[in-house]
Amino acid sequence: MGKTDTIKDRRVDVYLDSLDQKEEWTELADDADMSLSQFVQSCVEYAIAQGGPDFLETGEAAEEIQNLNERIQGQKNTLEEKDMVIEKLRTELKQHRSEPFLEENFEGKRQFDTELIEVLQETETIRSEAIFRRLNVDSQNVELIQGIESQLERLEEYGLVEETVHGWRWVR
Repeated sequence: MGKTDTIKDRRVDVYLDSLDQKEEWTELADDADMSLSQFVQSCVEYAIAQGGPDFLETGEAAEEIQNLNERIQGQKNTLEEKDMVIEKLRTELKQHRSEPFLEENFEGKRQFDTELIEVLQETETIRSEAIFRRLNVDSQNVELIQGIESQLERLEEYGLVEETVHGWRWVR
């Protein structure tokens, strides 16, 4: 009895999840200079030689991985929401701190934005637009922009910064 006589007895049909998966396996088999049948046989033999898969363990692990991925995604969403709230609160705080600089006849203490001063001290010269970007100021927030510009003008009046053709410069 030759191989041809036993071909029907040796046949195993494998149904893949998609045509894309079959194409991928076919390409991998072609890359290995094997037929699809030889490729599948080699992969199965290799898996068995490695101790074989424990399908129950694999299924449980896959379910656990799926649950962990869902949990991670939920945590990412929560973190993104919290980041948005934090950014909104920072913007409100900056706006609140810049309000005294917007009032012409303000009496009392004004607190300069320490982040603004750090940006000015860290750079040789910096344009106003770059300052706003570094401070994460929304270009639509006109009131906050005016508050920062007013702070820059006050710092210039005190001789701490000067406006040049290249932008603002901290006087060292």
